[in-house]
Amino acid sequence: MIKSGEAKYLKNLSWMSLEKFVRIFSGVFIGLWVSRYLKPEAYGALSYALSVSSLLINLMALGLESIVVRELVYQENRRNSIVINALTLRLFSSVIILSLVLMLSPFFSKDETITLMIFTLTFQGFFHSFFVLDWFFQSQARFKFVAISNIVGLFIGGALKIYFISVKASVYYFTLAYLMEASAVAVMLYIYFYRDEHRLILKEISTKMSSSLIINSFPLILASLITLVYMRSDQIMLKWYLGNYDVGIYSASVRLSQMFYLSL
Repeated sequence: MIKSGEAKYLKNLSWMSLEKFVRIFSGVFIGLWVSRYLKPEAYGALSYALSVSSLLINLMALGLESIVVRELVYQENRRNSIVINALTLRLFSSVIILSLVLMLSPFFSKDETITLMIFTLTFQGFFHSFFVLDWFFQSQARFKFVAISNIVGLFIGGALKIYFISVKASVYYFTLAYLMEASAVAVMLYIYFYRDEHRLILKEISTKMSSSLIINSFPLILASLITLVYMRSDQIMLKWYLGNYDVGIYSASVRLSQMFYLSL
């Protein structure tokens, strides 16, 4: 007979596994479909924009995840306050970095389309701010809500990519699919948070708590940024030294290699 604790663990594991499968399917199969449609040149431009934006979005996150989850676990009576302060920090950082992207756009690329793609993809960071609600549910081991939110987002993003392929849309429109995916996840997380009878109350914003979160997360900001630079620098360097075509070929090969993850 399965105990209640074990049943909860198995249920969480099943939801997490389902989300991982959907994510791999969407990332690999739909990703390969997109790469085949766009051809190396356009797909290389998209991959470059994704690499740059991922670095910027990582900066927006401020390395807060593990710190916030820890605080939510140990300070149950202050959960709403922790959530609103973490959300405020992330929204503030997203506004600053998006402003910097606008000012420094010529540095990223002389191609206006690529610059616009980078800004659009980086705007995902604004919606990623609401992933603080994901951390809220993680701290309570309620992965069902997180998994469903992510699956809905992946479905919407994947459906839009397939639609853009069918209408022969330009490469820029595929950045909108990523943006809509992020916004859908944010909306779903907030719906579950609201249904759980929790509210985001502005008067609970505290300079003291926000400062504490930032100070504790600073080493993690550097660690996560270094890791992401290591993971993404290959595509950025290929773009600078060889061009979009070579980035497209390389990125498609990476997508193809990810098919082996399905067997893990």
